[in-house]
Amino acid sequence: MSKTMEDATLKEVENMEEVIENYATIMATHKPNPRGPGYIKLYILSAVVFLCSTMNGFDSSLMGSINALPNYIGYFGLPENGNASTGIVFAIFQVGQMCGALFIWMADWYGRTWHIFFGCLGVCIGTIVTAFASNLPTFIAGRFILSFFATCAHTAAPLYLVELAPPAYRGTIAGMYNTFYNVGSVFSTSAVYACHKYLADQGNLDWRIPLWLQIVCPGLVCLVIKFYPESPRWLMSKDRHDEAKAIIATYHTNGDADHPLVSLQMGEILATVDVDHQATWKDLFDLRVLVESRSSRYRLMLNIAFSWFGQFSGNNIVSYYLPIMLSGIGITDTNMKLILNIVYAVVGWVSSIIGSRLHDVVGRRKMLITSTAGMAICLSIVAACSAGYTEYGNTTASTVSIVFIFLFGATFACGYTPMQPIYPAEVVSNKMRAKGMGTFKLTAGAAGFLNTFVGPIALSSIGYWFYVFFAFWDTFEMTFMYFFFVETKGFTLEELDVIFEAKNPRKVSVKAAKARKRIIVAGRTGNGIACSIMFHTFEIRHPGEPATPRLQPPRKVNKSCSECTRRKVKCDGGNPCTSCQYYQISEACAYRQRTRRQAASRSAFEKATETLHRQAGVLRLLFPNCPLEELVEKDRSELILLLSHDSTEDGPSQLYSDAPPVAISPIISSHLEDSHDSPEDSDRGESGEERCWDESAQNPAMMAASDDINAISLASDRHRRSYLGICSVSAVLRALFRLCPAAKDRIVEQSKTWPEVQQEVNRPSALNPHLGLPVPSDSLREQRYIGFYFENIHAITPFLHEEYFRATFAAGDRQTPAWLGLYNMVLTVGSIASGSDTAHIYYYDRARSYLDLDSLGSGNLETLQALCLLGGYYLHYRNSPNMAYAILGAAQRLAIALGLHRESPTRVDHQDPDIGQRHAVRLESRRRTWWSLYCLDTWASMTLGRPTCGRWDSSTMNTLLPTALYPDDHFAASLRASTQFCHISNRLQHRFAQSTRIDISEAQSLDHELQEWYSTLSPILKETMNSPPRITVAREFLRNRYHNVRLMLYRCFLLYKAYGDSDRHSTGQAEQQMADLCRAIAAEAIDAIALHWVPNRTQVWNSAWYLFQACMVPLLSIAMAASSNVGALGSDNLMSWHSSLNKALEIFAEMRPWMRASDRAPDIVTVLFQAISQGAEGTERTPSVIDGGSHLFGWADELLTDMDWSMLFNDENVSPGVFSLT
Repeated sequence: MSKTMEDATLKEVENMEEVIENYATIMATHKPNPRGPGYIKLYILSAVVFLCSTMNGFDSSLMGSINALPNYIGYFGLPENGNASTGIVFAIFQVGQMCGALFIWMADWYGRTWHIFFGCLGVCIGTIVTAFASNLPTFIAGRFILSFFATCAHTAAPLYLVELAPPAYRGTIAGMYNTFYNVGSVFSTSAVYACHKYLADQGNLDWRIPLWLQIVCPGLVCLVIKFYPESPRWLMSKDRHDEAKAIIATYHTNGDADHPLVSLQMGEILATVDVDHQATWKDLFDLRVLVESRSSRYRLMLNIAFSWFGQFSGNNIVSYYLPIMLSGIGITDTNMKLILNIVYAVVGWVSSIIGSRLHDVVGRRKMLITSTAGMAICLSIVAACSAGYTEYGNTTASTVSIVFIFLFGATFACGYTPMQPIYPAEVVSNKMRAKGMGTFKLTAGAAGFLNTFVGPIALSSIGYWFYVFFAFWDTFEMTFMYFFFVETKGFTLEELDVIFEAKNPRKVSVKAAKARKRIIVAGRTGNGIACSIMFHTFEIRHPGEPATPRLQPPRKVNKSCSECTRRKVKCDGGNPCTSCQYYQISEACAYRQRTRRQAASRSAFEKATETLHRQAGVLRLLFPNCPLEELVEKDRSELILLLSHDSTEDGPSQLYSDAPPVAISPIISSHLEDSHDSPEDSDRGESGEERCWDESAQNPAMMAASDDINAISLASDRHRRSYLGICSVSAVLRALFRLCPAAKDRIVEQSKTWPEVQQEVNRPSALNPHLGLPVPSDSLREQRYIGFYFENIHAITPFLHEEYFRATFAAGDRQTPAWLGLYNMVLTVGSIASGSDTAHIYYYDRARSYLDLDSLGSGNLETLQALCLLGGYYLHYRNSPNMAYAILGAAQRLAIALGLHRESPTRVDHQDPDIGQRHAVRLESRRRTWWSLYCLDTWASMTLGRPTCGRWDSSTMNTLLPTALYPDDHFAASLRASTQFCHISNRLQHRFAQSTRIDISEAQSLDHELQEWYSTLSPILKETMNSPPRITVAREFLRNRYHNVRLMLYRCFLLYKAYGDSDRHSTGQAEQQMADLCRAIAAEAIDAIALHWVPNRTQVWNSAWYLFQACMVPLLSIAMAASSNVGALGSDNLMSWHSSLNKALEIFAEMRPWMRASDRAPDIVTVLFQAISQGAEGTERTPSVIDGGSHLFGWADELLTDMDWSMLFNDENVSPGVFSLT
């Protein structure tokens, strides 16, 4: 390729990028109605052209059926099991095809319809010759004439349909063409069967009448084809632009000549026709156009490969020699063979019709690869079963062989039949198409000739090993398709020209198909073009040249001058152009230079944001008490002086009194090492980078402002995140944001107005000395925190013995790391229960010095209990749920190593009551520690959707449930009820962690268990009257968790409905009831929290989290009602959801004094409520859940069934530390 040609091609690629974007935008906003009058005409026209394929299928199955008739075999003296003469009778059809393929170029000379007419006329002549044949040579000659002209018609017809059909439906319309091959098969096999059944004793009529019937289809086509319009691309090549435009307007836009799609396609065709060379008789042997460039050679390779694969994949062996194959597996009755031939044809027809649509939905590559894999599997089973019958006479194996022979035919028909010869015509350019189709027929004929000629010999010689060969060959085909086949779904023929200029056309076509889909979805949702097709990555260079650094391309100039653009006429690009010279306005001929897009890419923006966050973090670390405005005004020496001054003032005694303020921002995450995934990579799956997060507390005074589980990423949705499943809150939020994108935009915008919260972290004893007040001792303060722990936390997980703990604390003589770690963790959690905002940081730092990695090497109960408090409570309060998840996992391993999962096999009876009581206390403490850990881990994991990792296994674990140590031991009753609840929740979590949906019966069974458990609870754990004060928080925790688990159980059905399952499968009464029940449970949960919440920090912390989850259901329901644009749900339902949300916001307002200053749950719910209500009232349009044709569960347009649910929901981070899981 010369430098000039290379530059021209590069310019064409760059200009076509805009054309592809324009086409995707038009299809998203002005898509023509496929049921309009123009399309109806196109369907009728196509149906007649389909008869060209019918006549081809008629002959293929006709000869296979006639070959089983004794009268036919006896008339021509052929053996029953076939010989070389039998192969010639079949193979002469391929010889005629190869000869006819040499004249396909004539379709470019005098038009597509004339070529179809002459082809069908020749078939009628060939039919007459074969029907009157009195000997085998005449019969073979007639079949040669028939196949020669059938090739002309059979090749020109799909060429005509490919060029006439709209790009969006080209695969369906043109793909249906080859499905009528099976219609001909059904007609021929049915005709042969009927004639043999009723005319077998009438001489040769049983096989001659079916031969005469071959004239029906080509005769009908001959009568009407010349009344049909020509191909618009052929008309444009003959300078008949007005006719071409009228045809495009009629059949692509239902007669609307002003539709933007007409202008776009006319421009595309003009851009290629001007440089295309139309074939003449002089070009018969000039094949340079097929190999003149790298892209041409790549196109030719695909053309030849698919042509060969379509005839040499085992299909011809099945279709032509089905009677012989049936004889090989024990079926010898002629009538049964004919019936099975008919069934085989019908199955193939139905499958090919389905496949013709799937090729436009799923895509060419995926369909072909999948069907080839299925064919290889079917042939392998047929070979094995045939061997079983042949070698051992197993009749069951024979039956299985028949089943998989038919399944093979259905698989082949679904994947290959619609694309023959559509795909070979799509992958070649306009100037290659005529010769490319000739190459297709020549290759297909050669493959068919080899296949059919050696078929009977191979079947008789090696038997079932022939199937084994094709099984391995199909595996090779599948591999070849994966690495080289280009996706053509949805592209115009001119756009495919651009794709083939890429360095790797296969890779670019896949990316372009995904980009087009995103453009169409973005256009339908009203957000404009959210992404562009990335053709700027193409590289065009000489094959032998090394890659050179990519230079910044010059700014693009319009191909059309301003005057030609205004008059909407073609411009030749001259300076001045021919049109301006003609109209004598040469001075006005100017070409506008396009404005270069300056928008930063997403990756560049994210990288800059990450860098900014890191720099801000370093500044806060070096200058914690200095605003940025002051630092900017200082020079280098002043900054160094300030830095050294700060470092000399800080000492061990000032670690907490002068600690930097904690900036808890709803906008900026404190994760300095946070990176960003790109869900667009790997088919919307995970990126190449592994999941990771950073919840470590290098500075304990810095409490995380966000995590990836418990809330929303308000400012950035590209944090790396941990694995989450369908029961996570992020699943609901993502569904909500998809239904109402404005809600996400609104919440990001509003979060910027929320003030940052500064918390001065001081040592608990650091009171203002100027007040002159006595400072209480640390011992008194710590006694107070211990009291708050036992008053508020102990009843939830009562694994400590209160008397023993208080006595040990009062003695103050234990200094072991295990005790000190437990003691400081009790103070940490107790200080939170007291309402202090900062004391927990001081005690947590002390606990961290004892709870390091070495502590895991110390096997004792106190270390385990300290880890339970750390992972079960405190780390969630610090918004570090993944770290808590890991700590609890380590704690479970430690508990198992201590043997807490099993009861001692020996029972000890102590004579001394005191010793016996102490033994009972120690034994019960071990049980309660085990079950407390079990409950904490279950509660923390319920909203993650992660596997249970063997948390409880009754076959290896036999720890008894907690028992009362004294008559009014309500703590034992509380933990026992929690354990029974967690057994049900554990099974529910295990079910949600699986990759398949939970069905209605499973959900109802689990819900029945939950309700039965709640109904059997002790009154002190359900009723507020006459309930011990210490059990209050535990009782409300248990009530909230009960409602929340039921909510999660039914919430998945609401998500199924939100993601458009009803579009694919009509929603039944049962599914609707499940969604309604979810809404009722949410309302019940909100009412329960409103009635029973207790004004203290611990209980509000828990209730706010579950109240937030309950609010997600009415919010999602309102968004669904708004997106459906129908009033079927009724105003009463909407009023009920609004009422529940208003009630929840009132509860949040009442809870505010006991909530952390950084908790943004009320603000988030308020903003979402406002945004979604706005969409429901119609002031903003929210997109339908079926916009774009993408269904999160059971995608129609993508073969993504191997994806786990985390990929569906992890695009939206759940972050800004609203609250914890427990």
